[in-house]
Amino acid sequence: MATTLVTPLPPVALSLNRTVATFETDTIYATLGSSAVNVFQIVGTIFNNRQITISYGSVSQTFITAALLPPNGTNLLSGLATLDLAEDLVPYFQANYYLNRDFTITHDLVEGIPVVIFTAKQVGSAYNFVPVVYTAVTVGNTVAGTDKLKKKNLCLQLQVQVKRSDADTYDTVYAEKIPYRSSRISLNVSRLLHAELSPDFPAAWDTTVPWLHTRSLRKYRLVTAEGFGDPLSFQPQETFPDAIVQYGGTGFKTGLSKTAAQWVQGATADLDKFLRLGPALRWVQTDEPVWLSFLNTRDAIEELNIQIRIEYVDDSIVTVTRDLGELEQYQAITIPVWATALELEAEDPEKAIRSYYVRLQSGEENISEELRYVIDYANREQKQYFVFLNSVGGWDSLLCYGDGSYSFNLSNQQIFHPIPSSYQTYQGDLSDVGAVMRDKFVVSTSFYSLEGLKVRFRDFFSSEYKYRYIDGKCYPISITSKDFPEGADGQNQYKHDFEYQFGFENPVFD
Repeated sequence: MATTLVTPLPPVALSLNRTVATFETDTIYATLGSSAVNVFQIVGTIFNNRQITISYGSVSQTFITAALLPPNGTNLLSGLATLDLAEDLVPYFQANYYLNRDFTITHDLVEGIPVVIFTAKQVGSAYNFVPVVYTAVTVGNTVAGTDKLKKKNLCLQLQVQVKRSDADTYDTVYAEKIPYRSSRISLNVSRLLHAELSPDFPAAWDTTVPWLHTRSLRKYRLVTAEGFGDPLSFQPQETFPDAIVQYGGTGFKTGLSKTAAQWVQGATADLDKFLRLGPALRWVQTDEPVWLSFLNTRDAIEELNIQIRIEYVDDSIVTVTRDLGELEQYQAITIPVWATALELEAEDPEKAIRSYYVRLQSGEENISEELRYVIDYANREQKQYFVFLNSVGGWDSLLCYGDGSYSFNLSNQQIFHPIPSSYQTYQGDLSDVGAVMRDKFVVSTSFYSLEGLKVRFRDFFSSEYKYRYIDGKCYPISITSKDFPEGADGQNQYKHDFEYQFGFENPVFD
């Protein structure tokens, strides 16, 4: 008497994807019921042209006795009370649709009386024959069939518990008694866990020190107990092994049930992806903030390194590594990877850097894809940097530049009050109270390829956590534009002009 988890939880689920836990009870019945056994006893000579009726449940079938006629489902053989007659009657009963559907039909000699035996194919009292005594035949029930009896108030007490990041204890975030409608219960646990996740912010946005994910990547477990009866009583609790949920998800085309490991892992470890979207090549300004987030879905890493191949304008390449410490299995880390954070200029101050390549290593073994960052030394006017938590749970950034506009929205209340009979010129009958201001901006994305515009900015616009990056600090923003034309056939350069506002109000000038 137990409930089992028939769909194992993935080691790391994505919180915006489907993670369906399916539970199955061993039985929904308190009693399983039994099959009826009925008999057609031949106690005397069966004469021609006699009517014999067999009734059970909602079925009633009447047969006419006759000699030497083939079975048609409504006739029976007449004859002497012998075992041979019982054997010959079997195909006549089998020719009846209802009897053949509901019973296995055999014959036997019981205490010297030839009988045709009807054993119900299903359990239940509906298959018990109604007893009838005829001159030569007795129809009756020898083993009463009984009905299945469902467990009353059968339910599953389910708890979803999330492990605290700072302690070896769990918080219960969901606890419900879920009734069994059949033998299985299915529940999308990701939907319950997503609200328990939040971004992992750095101590300072201009930090050059990597940080681990402890709020956007959390352990959880399921605790169940099967209950039934009136009053309701529960079986002993069962606690299932810990699993992990990672903030983020993939779209309809990629797959709404894809797990984190399925998204991250390549064919081999050196092709494992960072938590990012877009091409492997990116142009960056010298002061542009850039991060890479990585989820380790393979074995624990004792010596995590970041390998940087620096390409100089004279075509020479220098390879350096930076020690990042350890990284456990199913841990995630965010690494600042802009040139200044990696101290690339210190490698050869006399040379200008054209680009640099970044990948992760376990010791000297490659464990991630390689990305290339090309330095854009051009003077981009009216630059604005944006930071956001992308769709798969990694930190990312964007550059927009070009002419834009800015304004603010003022919200206040006006109150009226009488002017005294003797008043000064600074006294009026109208004043403003509760004034708050919210800054608003219109900015251009600058030009991208169509694919780059779709990947980078759709991911940015849909993010729940978006910020404007100013002088090493991030300020929350909200996108107020609703429509984003992406161009027409025949174009090869695409951009958006969009409007956003700060995600806070100011009651005073700031």
